[in-house]
Amino acid sequence: MPTLIDTLFLGALTFLSSSDEPLDTGRADASGELRQAATIGAREDASVRLRSLLSIGERAVRSLGESDQARELEREIFDATCLGLVDPERAVTRIRRIYKRTIVDLEFRIRLEAELPQGFPAPTAVGDLEVKRYPAYRRVRSTSGRAAFWNLFRHIESNDIAMTAPVEMTMGFEDDRMRELDMAFLYGTPELGDVGDAGPVEVLDASPSTVISIGCRGSRSTTAVNRARERAQRWLDAQPGYVVAGDLRVMGYNSPMVATRNRYFEVQIPVRRRIVGANAQDEVARWTVVNDSVMGGVSESRIEASAGGWLTFEGTVSAENNGGFASVRTDVEDGALGDASTLRLRFRGDGQRYKLRLRTSRRFDGVSYEAPFDTVSGLWMEIDLPLESFRAVWRGRDVVDAPQLRAAAVTGLGLMISDGQVGSFQIDLDAIDLQ
Repeated sequence: MPTLIDTLFLGALTFLSSSDEPLDTGRADASGELRQAATIGAREDASVRLRSLLSIGERAVRSLGESDQARELEREIFDATCLGLVDPERAVTRIRRIYKRTIVDLEFRIRLEAELPQGFPAPTAVGDLEVKRYPAYRRVRSTSGRAAFWNLFRHIESNDIAMTAPVEMTMGFEDDRMRELDMAFLYGTPELGDVGDAGPVEVLDASPSTVISIGCRGSRSTTAVNRARERAQRWLDAQPGYVVAGDLRVMGYNSPMVATRNRYFEVQIPVRRRIVGANAQDEVARWTVVNDSVMGGVSESRIEASAGGWLTFEGTVSAENNGGFASVRTDVEDGALGDASTLRLRFRGDGQRYKLRLRTSRRFDGVSYEAPFDTVSGLWMEIDLPLESFRAVWRGRDVVDAPQLRAAAVTGLGLMISDGQVGSFQIDLDAIDLQ
């Protein structure tokens, strides 16, 4: 008679092993390079051995290409080089240990024990760090601590819902100690079942999201999770275009039936892409003022970087000489908005109405897409503007036959004040993030 755990992991799961898939060429080449470290004997002086080992590591870095894993290995090589200046023997021992660990990471085969939910990206290779986009999905969540797993299993078993991988665990800190806040099983498709309370568990939908993901192997210990979290944070510190958008989470892919050394999990930090607000001092020079003076008006405006780190757009709108608007605009890199569906703005206004304008052409006077938003004087606010809410305009008139706005086609954005609002104005723009 099979036990409950046997039923879950041996009966309900579809076993899919990727152990026979070939290694990525760069990872295979890097592993081959690092294996040559074993040929460096102990007869030579420690400094000579260290130089040979470091040369091997540099070749492996080149094989890994422009990846975060290459940068991590390069950092370890630099640290060993510095240590070698004072203690070459210790540096040799250290770099050999690092190479052995890296070889295992590079050659690790991920074992999937269940189907991924619909539309989910493939697991991140062990040792890699990548930015991943997740679709909307449905999950059943429990906050019952040690009872969470069984509460979730009973729910999917009683509702005849197939087990998927991964299992999602949200992590948090309490008294400087990391702990699991909740656990969730993920439905295979977002249409299964109904959202809402379901006894000791809750079924809810997760919106599309972007994460920084690090592939890990072995024990899912607090130390291992923290090590990956710190690495992800180092990456984020060097990438001001991304900001943290949620709690740390761990995605576990393997059951207790898999030996600890063969288990795989991901450590992830939800993030948002920031297209405005990473560095106001650098960004302000990329903005251009476009007022009604292009048509003979006399409105005035300027955009500046404030001491508080945000952009300030201010000036005076005048209706004289058939004028009546002031605006600023900036270019964005082609494809920078990717597949975003919503723009999130953080701002402080003066009680007037403004428009966020998007352009899909670098022509000065082409069609724009705009969405209005209201401000409250002196109050910092955050709003979401879905792309579907933007309407196509040209010189203030609706363009009825304009193509549908696509995020990937956006080449520029801007702010405008118009619609008969005259007099002084000021809006502080802290950030525009992608959702």
